Amino acid sequence: MIHRVQDTRLAEVVSLRVLILPELGAPGITAHEVKKATGFRVEYGPVRETGLSEYIQTRQATSEMRTVKFPLRDRAVLIPVEVVGTLLPMLGAGLVAWLLGGWGLAFAAVCSILAGTLLFPLLLPWLPFREFRLKRFVLGGLVILPFIIQKA
Repeated sequence: MIHRVQDTRLAEVVSLRVLILPELGAPGITAHEVKKATGFRVEYGPVRETGLSEYIQTRQATSEMRTVKFPLRDRAVLIPVEVVGTLLPMLGAGLVAWLLGGWGLAFAAVCSILAGTLLFPLLLPWLPFREFRLKRFVLGGLVILPFIIQKA
């Protein structure tokens, strides 16, 4: 932050010496060091820019402004990134499963991986456990369960 303020010569452009940063940026910023090096005071505002105008007027961040919301639409945006990241391992797992047990096992393996890739971001808030790996394990297990039952 110090380098950005100095590189952009912000002190030459603005008279108000206050930087309003998103609260989620707080762990990466040492406010007293920014003040010491640049003369700018750091304030932590709302999580999202939608609350910024109200924050500027009141200089108070409400609990609503500090709440991180991750609605379904925002989670759905992650799906293409997830698919690209798992495509090669999924094909490899499908191939190994096909070699070991045929098309049925390959289909089950690919379905399980796709569930973790496609359904995981959408169902994230409702899956049990806090750790992502356990959430994915549960989801993959639920998807593969019909294949196990059919085989038995």
